[in-house]
Amino acid sequence: PVHVLRDGRESVVDREELVVGDLVRLQAGETVPADGVLITQGHMVCDESMGTWEVVSGHLLPKKEKDTASDPFLIAGAAILEGSGRMLVAAVGPHSVAHSRGTGDAAHARRIFGHTPLQVQLQGAAEVLARCGFVVVAMLC
Repeated sequence: PVHVLRDGRESVVDREELVVGDLVRLQAGETVPADGVLITQGHMVCDESMGTWEVVSGHLLPKKEKDTASDPFLIAGAAILEGSGRMLVAAVGPHSVAHSRGTGDAAHARRIFGHTPLQVQLQGAAEVLARCGFVVVAMLC
């Protein structure tokens, strides 16, 4: 749920219901729900590495922190690390920066990084279980 000011009233909506022109309240610990521009803020620090899928030598950068005092533009998917403020929604869905870069989905991450460590471990466990199953079946027959 996203806290939004729309038509002069504050309400809570799903991310999918955001439209350009909405004013969104952001706080530390939240994820930026759409691309936008901060219009009110105290001090805010964001991590945009997940929103942009920035890669160095095949690895996702651990963090790309920025202080929004010098750069008020936020990308959907960025994590708010510190502070709070209000953001004017500038782009949603297929018009967002992450989507236009083709980085808005897990399939893109797999293309860049291959399988996640959990997927590799699960695949290994599945292979061991399959081999054990064949051995048990062979012993019973």
